[in-house]
Amino acid sequence: MAEQLESTPVSSDWVRVLDELEEHLARLRDCGNDDERLLEMRSALWRPPANIGQLPAALAPRATALNAAMEALVPEIRQRRDETARQLRAVESVPREDRLTSVYLDSVG
Repeated sequence: MAEQLESTPVSSDWVRVLDELEEHLARLRDCGNDDERLLEMRSALWRPPANIGQLPAALAPRATALNAAMEALVPEIRQRRDETARQLRAVESVPREDRLTSVYLDSVG
C-alpha cells in the first residue's frame, strides 16, 4: 500500500504530461491548414520535466501511440515548410523598385 502511494504522484505527473502533449498535438492538427494559427503556435524542443522519474509501464502504450501520432504529422509539416520556402523564393524573385507597387503573385498556377 505504501509503495502504491509513493508511485501515485509520479503516475499522475506523467498523466498530466501526456495530457499536455496530446492537447498540443490536437492544436497542431487543428491548425494544420490555418497559417495564422500555425504561426501563433510556439515551438520548442520538448524535454520531460525534471524529477518526474521514469514513465510508468502502464502509460507506455499511451506514450507510444502519442509518439506515433506525432511522427505521422512529420511529412505534413515538412510539406508545409517546403511550400512556405517555395512561396518565399517566389516573392524574393519579384523585382523591386524604389516606389511602392502592388504585387499579386499566383502561387497556384
